[in-house]
Amino acid sequence: MIGAWLNTAAAAAGLLWGALGRRPPSPAGEQAARLALMLAALYLGGRTTVEGLAAPHGGGFLRSLLVLIAAMTVSKWLSLALRLQRRVNALGRFAAVQIAERGAEDPPDFNAAFQAATIVFCLNPLAFAGPILEGLSGSLGVILIKAIMDGFAAASFTPAMRRGAAAALIPLAALLNAWGLLARALETRLEFYHAAGALQAVCGCLTLLAGLTLLGERRIGMADYLPALILAPIFARLAGG
Repeated sequence: MIGAWLNTAAAAAGLLWGALGRRPPSPAGEQAARLALMLAALYLGGRTTVEGLAAPHGGGFLRSLLVLIAAMTVSKWLSLALRLQRRVNALGRFAAVQIAERGAEDPPDFNAAFQAATIVFCLNPLAFAGPILEGLSGSLGVILIKAIMDGFAAASFTPAMRRGAAAALIPLAALLNAWGLLARALETRLEFYHAAGALQAVCGCLTLLAGLTLLGERRIGMADYLPALILAPIFARLAGG
């Protein structure tokens, strides 16, 4: 899974950049990079969604679209029942506090820094969509977007965060490789049941949502739609392909 290792290498490069005392990007440069990533995510997300809906033997575009809508809707309901987004938000707030160092007098310890960096690197819809797409089709576009995002995030970590963040590269590599290898192992079975296209379409939607969040104008509960990664292939199978 080359994408997993590229992502891990990008995060490591960001940590090294910060450790060497390099200056972070200027506000204008950061805004330009954010805009470029947003446009790339929107383009790749839209293209991936359409390709998934139009996948061969998927039962037609309309049926695939209905499967996608059903999976995303039920995923939202399930997430509300499990309070999934609230739990993710709580983890995000914890990570934000640690990254801010809680003030110079109370920097995060190793464990707290490790946990916060793991949340930043792994609790991202692209951490699921990227490796799954690579496993299914060999596409690296989405995971490369995540790699760049992780590199920028790692470069912004404070000195007290970097040791714990370096250890967080291990679960990052493990998670990305696990999802990618699982998708690759199930590829033939998913295609046999005409469910690969449905899974690809969900990954495209998650990428679109990630692109929209980069606008910074409105928070989108992306965790609400993670269960769709499991629901979409099931619904596609039940729909008879």
